[in-house]
Amino acid sequence: MRNRISDAINEGVRLFISLTDVVIDDKERSGFVAINKNLIESVIQL
Repeated sequence: MRNRISDAINEGVRLFISLTDVVIDDKERSGFVAINKNLIESVIQL
């Protein structure tokens, strides 16, 4: 079982990461987002 965000990012099997309860640029809120791991520039965990 994966517990850390780094485990999910470094996993080679999946190209996309699914996230829930996401805030984008401190403005937009979304209940669900799937993003390409290659496009992640930074992560802030609240």
